Amino acid sequence: MVRRAGVALVAALACLPVGAWLPGQDAIPWYGEALRQSLVGLVLALAVGAATAAALRQATAAELAALLRGAGRAAAERPLWQQAVAVGALALVVAAVAARVTFGGRPLFLDELSYAWQARLFAEGSLWRPEGLVPEFFSGQQFVVREGRVFTQFPPGWPVLLAAAEQLGAAWLAGPVAAGAMAAALVVWARRAGVRPGEGLAAGLLLALMPWACFSAGTWFAHVPVAALGMVAFAASAGAATAPGLLLAGLACGIGIAVRPLDGLVIAAVLGPWVAWREGLRGGGRRAAAALGFLAVGGILPVAGLLAYNRVTTGAPLLLGYTLQWGPTHDLGFHEAPFGPPHTPARALALVNRNLLRLQLLAFEAGAPGLVPALLALALVAAIPAEERALLAAGVLLVGAYALYFHDGYYLGPRFWLPLAPLLARWTVALPRALAEARAGPVWRAVAAGALAAGAASAL
Repeated sequence: MVRRAGVALVAALACLPVGAWLPGQDAIPWYGEALRQSLVGLVLALAVGAATAAALRQATAAELAALLRGAGRAAAERPLWQQAVAVGALALVVAAVAARVTFGGRPLFLDELSYAWQARLFAEGSLWRPEGLVPEFFSGQQFVVREGRVFTQFPPGWPVLLAAAEQLGAAWLAGPVAAGAMAAALVVWARRAGVRPGEGLAAGLLLALMPWACFSAGTWFAHVPVAALGMVAFAASAGAATAPGLLLAGLACGIGIAVRPLDGLVIAAVLGPWVAWREGLRGGGRRAAAALGFLAVGGILPVAGLLAYNRVTTGAPLLLGYTLQWGPTHDLGFHEAPFGPPHTPARALALVNRNLLRLQLLAFEAGAPGLVPALLALALVAAIPAEERALLAAGVLLVGAYALYFHDGYYLGPRFWLPLAPLLARWTVALPRALAEARAGPVWRAVAAGALAAGAASAL
């Protein structure tokens, strides 16, 4: 009951311009056109689904469907590492094409340029650059100047990874590599979490081709990399996790904190308690403590590196460049913002509403509302295993954390929410099974499968 009430609330925010109805909030001028496009796309997808359902009653069509199911089953039965490598390679190639064709392999947005500047500085062996004699020619909105030292407001994790790629002459490939790792980790996590093999493979393939994810991965932003690190952490710690797996999960969490502290802390805040609870059930308090110890050991070096970098640049280990540059109003909470209107609970709800409305259009670029299949699956599925609930909890906590942040963060979609992309892919492909568990008839299941296929064809 609680799950379905939550899904209903999200569905309302994903379909209705609730934010525009709140006092003091801006209108959503594009909502009418977006609604028209979504309704037309939904009707077309359902029409194709109905036609598919009718065709499946014919013997030849039924044989074709059985052949396709057999091919999918055979692919899902391949060794897990082969599935992960194949899906990861596909995601890397798609994102690399987006990086070169769409963005020319270059940083274009202000944040990307700042990351590239800091990465080049790291590649030269420096953490900061001395302030020039004519600082007006070398300053920028995201450049911090403290005691004659110039550095960017961003944490060092992503620039360090970009600098390593820069040494190979392929900094533009860092984002696509992250996309490949994210898709591969989703496949591994799905198998270890007990997701049906066919669903896990389908989710990985869908994530590899998801426009929101692959175009974002073609940029120099840090959001897909931190999403990949989160997925690696959950995959490494899922199921019967070993000590090396927990160490890898801790390392991924630690690097995630050094890349984007809020995202990394959300991952750690869910993963640590979840692993401790799970291992405690299996072997008591000592096993839970040992699991937490492995996670902590894995994450200590990157977190220590972040604290040391802050100490050298901002002057305090816990003081981020963001706060030094913009002041305490940049931090989370409801208060005055460093620019723009004050951040209030009404504005937070309006931002969540806008991001959900945008994802309906942009997640899959399929014409039909992109969140509907996943929301239906979440509402109809009989039960959600504990491993999957942990990943869902991380997604909910991430949305809640960014609701406390004043900035919209829109670029190629709601970029702060990119760690939700694996969740969206996973639950979208679960719709046919969820309908079966809800005892929907074969005709309805065929309609849903046909509609999903129509949406995929439209997106491609």
